Amino acid sequence: MLLRAVFSAAAILFLGVSCSSGPYRPVSPLITHAADIKEARGSLSGVWCHPSAGQFLWKKQKRQYVYVAPVDIQAVQQEFPEASAYLAREFRDSMQKEVRLLIDRRNAQPGAHPHWVLSDRPRTPGVKVSLAIVHLKPTDVGGKVAAVGVGIVSPIPGISFLINHLASGAVGIEGNITAMDNGTVLKEFYGRNRDPINIFSCNSFEEFACDKYNLDRFARQIAEMLAENPVRP
Repeated sequence: MLLRAVFSAAAILFLGVSCSSGPYRPVSPLITHAADIKEARGSLSGVWCHPSAGQFLWKKQKRQYVYVAPVDIQAVQQEFPEASAYLAREFRDSMQKEVRLLIDRRNAQPGAHPHWVLSDRPRTPGVKVSLAIVHLKPTDVGGKVAAVGVGIVSPIPGISFLINHLASGAVGIEGNITAMDNGTVLKEFYGRNRDPINIFSCNSFEEFACDKYNLDRFARQIAEMLAENPVRP
């Protein structure tokens, strides 16, 4: 029975990997260039960039605003009303924190860099960062506990890893960056991350702690995209 469970778990993992390939299918209206989204970048699973995104982000005005919109949770709100609302607030706070750190670094640099300002409302000239949580799976705390126990007593290598993987939570996001001047979509991106495989982490024993961890990683990567220099010919 134990071996059968191992093979069943392995089959599920294999199907999960094989089904993840193929063109990306967006959940929210924030993704309009799904066919053009390219390979993963950092913690993000795919990114599309407008050919002139750099020129929009690096204008010569003395002041340019960055606005982080409230996070959309329509795709997950019905199933997880309290958790999705909490994670949406945390995600936006994390995004604003990362943008503020980016702005401090950029404004401190000498040279002809625009003076960026983090704004609490849409303002021009500037950009808007729109985000949506489109997938949410809580960590199976009981499964994590079982993985620890099985890892200690099981003679079969890898069984604890398989149980841990199946018990892991997951979070998915979609988003874009648009120019406030004329609504031009500069960048689109999506991310899908499972819990980090660490059965001894305290976060592993809280339903949504690893989702919060992954949202923080997404925020850092999105802020890095804001900081990219324009591509020069």
